[in-house]
Amino acid sequence: FETNNDYVRTDIIQEFSISGNGKKPARLSVTPLRTGNLQVTGIKYSLSSVTLSGPVDYISTKSAATADHPAVSAVSVLGRLDIGVRGPRLNSSKVERSSVMYGEDNRLNIVIVKPMPRLESLFEEGPLSDNRVASLDALENLSIKMDEICETLVVFLNSFINPTDDPLWEQLYHLLCVFHGIKKYIEEETNKLREDEENAEMRTSSVVGTNNGGRPRYEIDEEQVMFLRSKHFTWKKIAQIFGICDRTLRRKRQEFTARTENFSDISEADLCEVIESIRFLTPNIGQSRLLGALRCRGFTIQRWRVRHCLRKLDPVGTALRGHVAIYRRKYNVPYPNFLWHLDGNHKLINWRMVVHACIDGFSRMVIYVSCQNNNLASTVFNLFLDGVSKYGLPKKIRTDHGLENVHVARYMLQQRGTDCGSVLTGRSVHNVRVERLHRDVHSGVLCHYALLFTFMEEEGLLNVDSEEHLLALQEVFIPRINRSLNEFVNQWNSHPVSSAGHQSPEQVFITGSLNSATSIHGNEDSPAESDETVGAGLAEDDMLDPDFIVQEELYAVFVPQTELEIPSNLSSEQFLTDDGNYGINHFITCLRAIQENNE
Repeated sequence: FETNNDYVRTDIIQEFSISGNGKKPARLSVTPLRTGNLQVTGIKYSLSSVTLSGPVDYISTKSAATADHPAVSAVSVLGRLDIGVRGPRLNSSKVERSSVMYGEDNRLNIVIVKPMPRLESLFEEGPLSDNRVASLDALENLSIKMDEICETLVVFLNSFINPTDDPLWEQLYHLLCVFHGIKKYIEEETNKLREDEENAEMRTSSVVGTNNGGRPRYEIDEEQVMFLRSKHFTWKKIAQIFGICDRTLRRKRQEFTARTENFSDISEADLCEVIESIRFLTPNIGQSRLLGALRCRGFTIQRWRVRHCLRKLDPVGTALRGHVAIYRRKYNVPYPNFLWHLDGNHKLINWRMVVHACIDGFSRMVIYVSCQNNNLASTVFNLFLDGVSKYGLPKKIRTDHGLENVHVARYMLQQRGTDCGSVLTGRSVHNVRVERLHRDVHSGVLCHYALLFTFMEEEGLLNVDSEEHLLALQEVFIPRINRSLNEFVNQWNSHPVSSAGHQSPEQVFITGSLNSATSIHGNEDSPAESDETVGAGLAEDDMLDPDFIVQEELYAVFVPQTELEIPSNLSSEQFLTDDGNYGINHFITCLRAIQENNE
């Protein structure tokens, strides 16, 4: 088989013997070294009494002696098989052996098997289809997946007792080589994209003239640079934000008084201890959010170290999370604070708890997530005002038809006016950003407490029909849930997002705010927006009528309030401590105090 090492690699069958009427399969593997469509058009073969070296270029019974092709003294059959033909006959006469005869031959039945269909679908449906690279982020994700696959194969290979005598070991080793080749190609394409990446258009640095003439130098504020660095921007990204090259920023860093390290100096044992404390608050945390949690605590850790520690502490959860793929809907808004998505999560409504959430549509930065014992409009309004004080007033909000959003809608109409679509309403299923957030909040935090409450009911510790039980449950667990939710918000806002160039939502919010500061979108006195901008983030059935939400009285979700009182000697802070039983012991203590107080 004649091959080009730049495209495919084949294994040479050194020796193959068979008796007169015997049957023996010959396996020839072809390893692609590049992506694309591999089409086998024909196979050249040699059935001879000695071994031929080099490719067979023509059909003959005689061969000239050369350095690459030594003379062959006795050749039985030389020929070629086209895939569309059932193969040449193995003729026995001398005259027939010197000619090419095609026809049926049951002794030479070549079967071509398509190996690894899942790998083929990866290239057909993934970002490398048609030899086109979709994005740098997709390539980096593929590279991570290839690392995980190679690590798994290495574990399998090391588990063999006698690897040399096991054909399965050879097949797994060959598969490992294939994935290594794919990973090498992905890394090459990733490096090409990084080299071609364009610098940001916005420039925040200024130039200062010199008295000596020549080109003016850049004036870069150290405080701004250190602020961006504290938000875990890379030096390359900081240079792009300031509109300068990496070398200029590197020279300016030599003049700065503050010094920063690229990665934190922490041992593996201490790192595992920190990760365990994080997993205590959010048990189902994954690799990306764990990176965000470490960043919030001031640690800058390599991704491979985080992955290694998480696999050691939670091997089963890591394997299960790796097989969950979530489809992301296409969504686009022009800049940060253009559209906020608000909604309530009722996963804990059976225990009279409602989780209110809000997220920025552009950056995916969580504005607030809070668990309350009511679904009142005043509660949502206070949470919204707290978010406005931190991040500014949004241009629009997107809600469902619930009456808990009335105060927020009235406030937006007062601040933004009634003629700019500042309040958008529609079905909750189309409120894509916050619905996606609900899924992560539930899997990361709420499902743990829902399972705990269900367990308490099954064990007879909790009676949902008792006002005393529900009051004790809310008094003990709402502060604990909010502590976990605050941890989740910090993790989420700091975790790298693959589809955003591995920037965190907070970094996307900062970069987008800086870019929009000099664009027409960032100007409040800008002319009327285009139809595309006005309808950004909307589904077809979403409405621009702000009065629609107050006309639908049937959309009110009422959470009953208890008339019982909490004893004055109890405080929420004392229930935040670890009782060694997931808060159940605190619940029993609080329940007894409430029962004694209301006797």
